[in-house]
Amino acid sequence: MEGWQLRMRTLVAASVAALGLLALTGGPAAGGDAPTERASACTAKQQKQRQQAIAAYRKRMPKDRARYFRKHSSKKKRAVFVKKQQAHLKALRRALARCSKTPVKPAPVKPAPEADLSLTISAAGINQVTYTLTVRNAGPGASSETSLSDSLPAALTFVEVRTTQGTCVGGAAVVCGLGSIPSGAGVTVTVVAWTHGGTSTNSAVVGSATHDPQPGNNGASANFMVRLPPASTGPPCSPSLARGPLISIGHPSTYTEGATDYNVFVRPAGTVRTLMLFVDFSDAPATETTAAGYDHVAPATSAWFSDMSGGRVSLQVDRHDSWVRMPHPSTFYGLSTGAYSDQYVREAIAAADPTVDFTPYEIVYILPSAGAAISGGQSPYAFGSGGLVTAERALRHVTYVGPTYREPWVLEHETLHHFGLPDLYDFDPTGGSARHVDGWDIMSRPLAALFAWHEWKLGWIDPSAIRCLAAPGQLEETLTPVTRPGGVKAVVIPTDASHAYVVEARQPVGRDAAICDSGVLVYTVDATVWSGSGPIRLKAAPSATNPTLLGRCGLLYNAPFDVGPGEVAAFHDGNLTVEVLFTSGEEYRIRVTRA
Repeated sequence: MEGWQLRMRTLVAASVAALGLLALTGGPAAGGDAPTERASACTAKQQKQRQQAIAAYRKRMPKDRARYFRKHSSKKKRAVFVKKQQAHLKALRRALARCSKTPVKPAPVKPAPEADLSLTISAAGINQVTYTLTVRNAGPGASSETSLSDSLPAALTFVEVRTTQGTCVGGAAVVCGLGSIPSGAGVTVTVVAWTHGGTSTNSAVVGSATHDPQPGNNGASANFMVRLPPASTGPPCSPSLARGPLISIGHPSTYTEGATDYNVFVRPAGTVRTLMLFVDFSDAPATETTAAGYDHVAPATSAWFSDMSGGRVSLQVDRHDSWVRMPHPSTFYGLSTGAYSDQYVREAIAAADPTVDFTPYEIVYILPSAGAAISGGQSPYAFGSGGLVTAERALRHVTYVGPTYREPWVLEHETLHHFGLPDLYDFDPTGGSARHVDGWDIMSRPLAALFAWHEWKLGWIDPSAIRCLAAPGQLEETLTPVTRPGGVKAVVIPTDASHAYVVEARQPVGRDAAICDSGVLVYTVDATVWSGSGPIRLKAAPSATNPTLLGRCGLLYNAPFDVGPGEVAAFHDGNLTVEVLFTSGEEYRIRVTRA
């Protein structure tokens, strides 16, 4: 009987010790139910383990709190979480206090020290934003192991961080160890970040190993929006460049960046009526309806002109409903390599003349059947001083394209020739035909819309949207990108009667959606240079190159100047300096200095 009683006492003692150790090592995570245990004796080893558990939990508390605060912004949830942490710590301390050789009545628990921390954030700047994070301790005790965490939003790029106490590391998140902050004292953390515009919200949280009686003020946020000065109200200007001497009327070299002679060219205003004429050949008979060819090209072309001109031009494209058979096979005209045949144009008009009334049409488009031996596109042709005479009128503006060029961008490009714009690609392919402006204007290749200078030349930008710096001085202006509505579109710096610099802003929106970069373009305009010889030449920013974007958008895809990490913000050329000061993400503030 005595042996059985001894064995039972041993088993009970082991169970009680195990219960105490379970409360020590297997207690709930922060925020769970507080551990409980019955009063019991424990060994010196168990007492040391409980002391170590308390120390480890106190060290873990601020990290758990910071992690929870980042996920939960509710002040109520934060306060509940902090109370659960404190209850768990008190339970561990009570367990330690009850640990003795013999069961004793627990001694009164001394109140834990408290430190009421608070955090405020302010923001200042335009594109480089300085956030000032101020941590204060209202006491009554000092805060220990104080930490601050600031997770920067995606719109911000970290630049640097400074602190008046402790150490900080920065990146996508800024984390600071601020040490102990005495009651009544504070620490200031300065975070510098970059934003390219728009609105961003930056939030941060502070915590410590010391109990905080008011955890609801441990987090703070600051909203920031980039705001630029508005565009100036003037004075507007109407720049015009003197062109060089004319060559032959109708030759592509007639087009320059000088003032347009609308006795020769079609005025791009109001309703411009055009005719789409379809021709086929004995060696390439038509296999589709005229409606199919028309629908593929005409509606999109008309929409482009309405959009780009801001409704100033309505390009009305009529369709001749029947195929017109040419008197010779397509190979007869020698157009398979993109050459020009006056005979082809004359015979196409003559073949259609008996059934077509050309009276209302200013431009005629000739589209051949699929499979015809015709390449490229050509326009316009004035056919001598008298034009191309039909039964009703003399035609002066005719465009023809090959079967593979029956695309909207081709008709847009060729129609702009009829309006007086020159080719911006180089007729000499040595060094790359698009080397002067690449894809930044449809008169070079079909990637973007039009330069602001071309829109001005066509009359699609009002004088109120142009600024000039015609003499030495300095001008600051806010530019709105060409394809966004409103605002100032360009600053023109004439250097003599036939030459000028132009500064404008571009972004991948609207008809510029396909461009690969945004910012401020600087280019020269030379009215003495003929079409196909580089009358406009970009002054590209010497920016780093992305091979993928290079392949998609060409050598000059990154020509814009801009502000921000990795960008080039200033252009210098002799007596001219153009600086990009700020950007809102939709507009650009620039300074132009002419010495």
